[in-house]
Amino acid sequence: MTTWNREHDLLLAEGMRWAAGGGDVERATALRHHALQINHQHYLERIPLYRELAKRARVGAGAKVPELARELLLPDNIFKSYPQSYLDTRDFAAMNRWLSTIFDKPIETRGGLATIDEWLAALGERGVHAVYSSGTSGNLSFVPRDAYSWALFREAPLPYTMLLLARLGIIARWKAVAAKLAGRTLSPARFQQVFERVGLRDFDGIFLNFRGGNQGIQLVGQQLAQRVRRATFLYPIEISATALRTLARGKPNAVERAHTEAFLDATVRKKDANYARILDATRAAVREGQKALVFGAPYLVKELCDKIVASGAPLQLPAGSIVGYGGGWKSFDGERLSEPALRSLIERALGVTAPFVVEAYSMTEIGALMMKCEHGRFHVPPHLETIILDAKLEPVPDGDEAAGILAVMDPFAVSYPGFLITGDAVHRTRRPCECGLAGETFLSVGRAAGAEIKGCGGIMATVNA
Repeated sequence: MTTWNREHDLLLAEGMRWAAGGGDVERATALRHHALQINHQHYLERIPLYRELAKRARVGAGAKVPELARELLLPDNIFKSYPQSYLDTRDFAAMNRWLSTIFDKPIETRGGLATIDEWLAALGERGVHAVYSSGTSGNLSFVPRDAYSWALFREAPLPYTMLLLARLGIIARWKAVAAKLAGRTLSPARFQQVFERVGLRDFDGIFLNFRGGNQGIQLVGQQLAQRVRRATFLYPIEISATALRTLARGKPNAVERAHTEAFLDATVRKKDANYARILDATRAAVREGQKALVFGAPYLVKELCDKIVASGAPLQLPAGSIVGYGGGWKSFDGERLSEPALRSLIERALGVTAPFVVEAYSMTEIGALMMKCEHGRFHVPPHLETIILDAKLEPVPDGDEAAGILAVMDPFAVSYPGFLITGDAVHRTRRPCECGLAGETFLSVGRAAGAEIKGCGGIMATVNA
């Protein structure tokens, strides 16, 4: 069990109180701002790119959060700011030097690396966990995390997410009562110990994901898979960064071509067999009366449901089963899915109705998960600072309502700069939500004008092209 530093422990505890229906917005803001100022000082001392930006902006170590939000937000494309020629020529020493400019320690790896996957593995050997994402261009973003930031990224959302599920009525009533009490009284570490024992052990997991690999939504599925009774993955392999880039950009060498062919063989060419295995696991849960947790990107959930409906034998998952999704809302043919239509399809195929269909919003660059409540709002956990920017990337006047480009300041981003301008456009409100949760919410989320389609949606559309 990871031991958090004092600032993060206090923020995690505040997030638990918030998710349990309590919490204090002013206290959360003070804790968050204190942690962000500590991060700012750490970035100045240890991260070259951030230090250079602060020097140019004449921002000192004692700057407050409003000044940081005005002067030191970085575009999220810093994570793919390396020359593409480095990867074209497999110059991983140059990639190490580039990554060192946005990491809080110099990075070196062993030599003789032939592919991006080998480089990522070599980084892992040195304690650098590079989570990556991609869009339709194939230009991969790499977000470097040390062991501590990696643990925060993987583990920090779990306690408040479990409590939010309890609020939605998705877990057993006795667990919901116990979780609410625990969220207000236990430490984050103790709560996580309890959650690991009883949280999702009465579910079978049906994961429309890859079994392994450091890519966005795949990591969510992998974390959930460790906590269910039995897990089945659509793709029983690790996702390959080498293959994804090659598929989008072309011109592979012999080694890259071999990786790509193996990847396509395990995904596209064995697609029917993969779905047959998933359907067998889902039907087994039904026969055994075992609750199921179905999780994946929206279009993969749609594809599974389409196959079930087309078979003429819709399923009725046991009471309490959950369908969860997050990630790109585009289908393989590029058409946007309708959320009401998807929910209707889920009910016809799997017999799962609201509120047991859950959507969440996040991104590779941050350690936060925003779950949508029954009133259609994404709730921002209290550790995350959000800023809304206008078309000129200037903060809009602060107020209860704001719409524009989303920027975030994440205190859980320790080993890399977490003060970021995202490629997403949101409508944020601070007006109370009918569900009773305090704090900020997003009424809508989408890609900003001109921003590349990224993440699992862009990746799998390429794979299935």
